[in-house]
Parts: sequence; structure tokens; C-alpha cells
Amino acid sequence: MMKKRHLRSVLYRGCNAGRRTYQGALREAAAFVACSPDRAERILTDKLWRYLRYCRKYSRYWRERWPREAEAFSPAEVRDVLAILPAIGKEELRESGEDLHIRPVARSRGDGFAATGRQYQTASGGSTGVPTVVWQDVHWAETNRAALDFA
Repeated sequence: MMKKRHLRSVLYRGCNAGRRTYQGALREAAAFVACSPDRAERILTDKLWRYLRYCRKYSRYWRERWPREAEAFSPAEVRDVLAILPAIGKEELRESGEDLHIRPVARSRGDGFAATGRQYQTASGGSTGVPTVVWQDVHWAETNRAALDFA
């Protein structure tokens, strides 16, 4: 099994050597593991802060549920904001999937957030009787694969 996994990783790296998102994610992973714990904490806090702002701006679901006391928040307040946001489970994903989905056409050009690539749906196996559907973009797949290959 280990040989098969290693072979898959080597093949994927070779096939994606020219893909900017994949290569960028590999470089980011290498830089992250080489930095100090304090620097790693700052990087993660900043990423989460940017992601929460992105969700609040472009997701109807989050705009409607965003706590008033967290309208404007700094990276230092990220954990506090995260603690007051409502949790999302399978039911919320099923019931509010369209409101959670951030469409590229809704984005503002030059908005400061990472580009969104072609999107596709991924569904669970439906073991509870109803599959859970989420949206992903091609950048997610490349970034996720790079993280796995780096590990």
C-alpha cells in the first residue's frame, strides 16, 4: 500500500509540475513547517481572518447569520468571532447549501481574495439516506493534493 501511495504522489507531482496553484501550495507548505510556532500561529490566524471576511462578504448564509458584535473584527479577535458563529452540520449543509455556495460571478474583480476556479459539486455517499452536497473549486483540489504530497 505504501508503494502505491508513494507512486501516486510522485505521478501527481510530475503531472502537475507546471500548475501554479499546486506548486504554490507545495512552497507554502514547506515555508509553513519551517517557520517558528509563533509565526505559524500568525499565519493561521491571518488566513482564518481573511476567510471569515470572505464568507461574510460573499455568502448569503453567513451575511444573514453574522453576529452584529462581530461586524468589524481584527485578526486578534478571530477566535472570539469563531466562538460566536453558529455551527454548521449536515442538516445546515443540506438545507442551506445554495446560500452557502459562493459563486464566482458574485465576486468583485480585484477584491483582494484568492481567485475562484471552475467549481464542481462533491456529495457524500448518503449513508443517512440523503447525500450532503458541497461545492469546491479546482484550486481546492490542487491545494489539498499538494498538502497530501508534502506530508
